[in-house]
Amino acid sequence: MTSPPDYLLVLRQRITTLEQMLTEREQLMQQQQTDVRTLTNELEHAYTTIRQLQTNVDLVVQRKADFLANLSHEIRTPLNAVIGMAELLLDTDLSPKQRDLAEMIYTGGTTSINLINDIRDLALIETGQFELTHQPYRLAGCVESSLDIVAPRAAAKHLDLIYYIDEDTPQIFVGDARRFEQVLINLLSSLIQLTENGEIALFVSATPCPPPDATARGEDGATEVASTWFRIVITLDYRGRAIPPDLLADFCSHWVIMKTLYPRSEVYLVLLWLLASIW
Repeated sequence: MTSPPDYLLVLRQRITTLEQMLTEREQLMQQQQTDVRTLTNELEHAYTTIRQLQTNVDLVVQRKADFLANLSHEIRTPLNAVIGMAELLLDTDLSPKQRDLAEMIYTGGTTSINLINDIRDLALIETGQFELTHQPYRLAGCVESSLDIVAPRAAAKHLDLIYYIDEDTPQIFVGDARRFEQVLINLLSSLIQLTENGEIALFVSATPCPPPDATARGEDGATEVASTWFRIVITLDYRGRAIPPDLLADFCSHWVIMKTLYPRSEVYLVLLWLLASIW
């Protein structure tokens, strides 16, 4: 019996090799499919966990907002009574010493109310429930009111507060006067903390700008002209400690700002940034 030709042996070897390769590839594909299924299950589990955590976080944030809203109401009610009594007391005949004490009560109560409002607004912003009103207001009145509120803090450090409103700036604006005052008060309060002597000068101007929404229309349905919209520009000049560029660059991170300088200014600056972002 003769042996098969060499080419048949070679062919058999190649077929055997191919069969082994196919077997190995099938095993590899099965292993990869198993790995993919395992990874998919892990991702689905992780996604479910993240959604549950997000739901829990939203619930905690909402409960915190509700708690702060109720707490601010409970605290503001007696504080408003104290402020009202202080105002009535200031309208009576008082000795200089008594007037100073009554003014301290009024200033302390007003400052506390503003801080409570700031904390409440932070909670509203977190839950997306913060809303701005749109009512006519006098720009000069808001500026003067804001300066009156921070004046005692500036006087305690012997700082002068001055302001100037550009003569070309309209007198009446439509917007949220209280929030505008809040921005000014928070900004001025932070600068007062940064300034040890001299003065803080506030310059206010307004420049025409296009509507924030291109489809904004008036009551008659016509597109409002750009000249009816203004961007309020606030410029401050103070002789205090400068904000380091690296911290200023992190302004969007809210809680990082000024931590190494004046930790107590965080609430003011965070709310200032959030309000400015909303505007």
